[in-house]
Amino acid sequence: MNSLIKKREVSRGLVKTVIMIVVALLILSYFGLNIRTIVNSPAGQENFSYAQELMVKVWDGFLKKPVMYLWKDIFLDLIWNPAVENLTKIKNGEPDDLRTNAPEIPAPQQVPS
Repeated sequence: MNSLIKKREVSRGLVKTVIMIVVALLILSYFGLNIRTIVNSPAGQENFSYAQELMVKVWDGFLKKPVMYLWKDIFLDLIWNPAVENLTKIKNGEPDDLRTNAPEIPAPQQVPS
């Protein structure tokens, strides 16, 4: 039931986004603005070029190291690779790491009454 509610929320969000884009395009059309003309104009090209340069500088200067650390050292090494290895072991009928490394728990003893 909970996943059904989440799916409805996601589809509502998608529908809202599509409606907002359509409304934005209608507003631009009402004011006589042509997106293709704006994008292909020298000023539009210059703005896109500037935005691209800015994003590259932000990526290289601030985001690249922490994102790559999170991707390689955290996600791949600690989550993805162990998950794939354990799923492969399970597929092959071998005990996974959890079962191999889990401590033996003694059988419960009956308490004398």
